Amino acid sequence: MKKIYTFVLSVLAAAVMSAQTPVTFTVDIAGAGLVPDANGVHIAGSFQGWSPSATLLNDNGDGTFSVTLDLMPGHHEFKFINGNDWPFLEDVPNICQVELNGNDNRYVEVGADPMTYAVCYASCALCGTNSVLLRVDMSMVDADGDGINAEVGEDISPAGVHIAGNFNNWDPAATELMLMGNNVYGVLLPLAAGDYQYKFINGNSWGFEEATSGPCFTGGNRTITIAEPNVLTEAVCFGACSTCLMPTNVTFRVNMSNETVSPNGVHIAGSFQNWTPSDMNWAMVDMGNNIYELTKPVQPGAYQYKFVNGNDWSGADNDNESLPAECNVGGNRSLDVTGSSMLVEYCYNQCTADCIIDPNPANVTFQVDMANMITIAAFNPTADTLWMISGATAPQWQAGRTVMTDADGDQVYECVLNIAGPAAFQYKYLTGADVTAPILEEGAGIDSTGCGIDNGVGGWNRTFIRSGNDEATGVYCFDQCTDCDGNPVTGVEEMILNNNVQIYPNPTEGLLNIAVQSVNNQDVKVEVYNAMGQFIMVEKFNKVAAGKNTLSLNLNNVPTGLYIVEVTGAQLNETFRVAVK
Repeated sequence: MKKIYTFVLSVLAAAVMSAQTPVTFTVDIAGAGLVPDANGVHIAGSFQGWSPSATLLNDNGDGTFSVTLDLMPGHHEFKFINGNDWPFLEDVPNICQVELNGNDNRYVEVGADPMTYAVCYASCALCGTNSVLLRVDMSMVDADGDGINAEVGEDISPAGVHIAGNFNNWDPAATELMLMGNNVYGVLLPLAAGDYQYKFINGNSWGFEEATSGPCFTGGNRTITIAEPNVLTEAVCFGACSTCLMPTNVTFRVNMSNETVSPNGVHIAGSFQNWTPSDMNWAMVDMGNNIYELTKPVQPGAYQYKFVNGNDWSGADNDNESLPAECNVGGNRSLDVTGSSMLVEYCYNQCTADCIIDPNPANVTFQVDMANMITIAAFNPTADTLWMISGATAPQWQAGRTVMTDADGDQVYECVLNIAGPAAFQYKYLTGADVTAPILEEGAGIDSTGCGIDNGVGGWNRTFIRSGNDEATGVYCFDQCTDCDGNPVTGVEEMILNNNVQIYPNPTEGLLNIAVQSVNNQDVKVEVYNAMGQFIMVEKFNKVAAGKNTLSLNLNNVPTGLYIVEVTGAQLNETFRVAVK
């Protein structure tokens, strides 16, 4: 019976031994600038009773010391000792401790496969190599769009949290982060000194990466410079430049009274959600009376965004807002998120909450003088095509390009389009054999110091505010805010009008002409309001004679911006949107 008992113990011992995993520990003493202690280099840990003298490492002859131990799979803690007693214990950097700024032991997670653990003494990587702990706080992630952040099993991807960068060939599945507590995930990477770019991913494939906008992103990526060992980074909020704060409940509201709403609905796209107009989590709700609304928790910070009449950027259905200059920031709306809650309310394509009725559809004559471009041979009238592109065409921009012609040979090219929709729109001219790769495109000459507006993609567009009557843009020189002689373009050619009032030039640099067709002597009052509807000034013209009269309104003391001008009289009642430059 004793032999059977002894046999069973032997089998159990063999089974235990076979379940263990060989782990090779190597520490570089010389590379850390130290002299190996005469009593040898040791390791002490939870796997050997924390004895500073029990486990001696072998001298490899090159300043490194190693030992291979058979350990049970699981979590083990330890430290290296340059000697054989506790006073010679290494000081482990916080980024590779069991607990950040807490339990300062090293640790290793042992699995079924043999493994190695090699570091520089009192460091977290090999000697001569820096190490960095990259961390991300996933607390504010709301992947399912239910308004509840970072729910276990729902908002954090079952594939885990990963990081992709130029240190792992931008492979979204190569480097997984480990949960460090309180929804903070981290990964310790050994990196040579240098500059690196990366981004965090809620999952392990592209399409689930963080939205990247703000001062900490360059070209859509986070950046870091590694110049010293054992770098601890801040646990940044996923998709943000700062640590996670309590989100602000932002109610977005848009008035679609002037629009034919797309069958695909109304969406919001912005830097807070990776500029994805088809994201159903950002589909707005029809509240009735042409009002669409959506409330979302947004991390405090500065953002840009747009309302989208549809779910695509194509512009085929004019679904991409083309914003007036006074609320246009890089081609988008801007938003500073603060506090616990806030309301953002606008009319689609306008800068105010209440919709100003769009002017009637009317013909706009676009005119551009190419004399200077022909003189310097930048434009060949017989070989090159000149186009006008605009956010007011359908489809928009390049897809809705219109060829311009010079019928009378005066080097002034024209095209006439019937424009509907918002009063304010953007446009520009370009030339070449192919509009998608223009040889010559208006740009720096019409920047915001002159007559242009930032288009948000590194270029500039012209602006125009139409009145709802047939009118012309004025004859500007190509890529200039003046005519080709350097003179301001201050007026438009006289047009045949069916209404009793016409204003020009619009935009104006200060002096606004008001053409009035009066049927008898009448008093005319002109009132000016800003874009918020606040009264600015009033001018009265008494006893305006019958027939055509031109009145002048001095707006030189009015700040740059968009204004509402109301012209009223016994037989007059007209309202215009006027831009003052």
